[in-house]
Amino acid sequence: MLEKKKEKELVRNFLKENELVKFSVRELTDLFCKAGYSFDSRERTYQYVYRGLCRLESEGWLISEGEKRTKRYSVVHKKDSEKKAVNNIVDVRCDDVSKWRDDLTKERSQAQAELSILLGEIDEYVFLMQKYQSLFEQIQPLLVFAREGSAKLLGKINALSNVLSKSNNGSKLC
Repeated sequence: MLEKKKEKELVRNFLKENELVKFSVRELTDLFCKAGYSFDSRERTYQYVYRGLCRLESEGWLISEGEKRTKRYSVVHKKDSEKKAVNNIVDVRCDDVSKWRDDLTKERSQAQAELSILLGEIDEYVFLMQKYQSLFEQIQPLLVFAREGSAKLLGKINALSNVLSKSNNGSKLC
């Protein structure tokens, strides 16, 4: 089977060549089969095309309307989508300073709330381990997982706080 990158690239190149406007997975599968890109069965070809479309949609190269079997895809303006980064990174302009500050502040507040919940969970795990020592084996992995999660959240909070304090000090981030 082709690698995920090759799978996505094949579907992307096929869409570029055929310049489709609005299409469903079934229609694209039919075109794939007619072009000679079929696999063992029509179902396998459908799965291959569907996975490729999902990856392209998650990258912002495609947009979809509808749901399930009525879902139709459209290619986003090629120049705009190729400029955007893959992992849903937002393109921030200097004129949107108050908006991204608000977004970062909300994100930091949400992370702080999640951290306080996780810290309470850690305290409860420690309490339960002391109270029910026979459950140590079951509780220990949960405690480790919660501590790792709290470390990640604390890192996120610190990073967001650093960016916000840098912007408040008058440093230009844009």
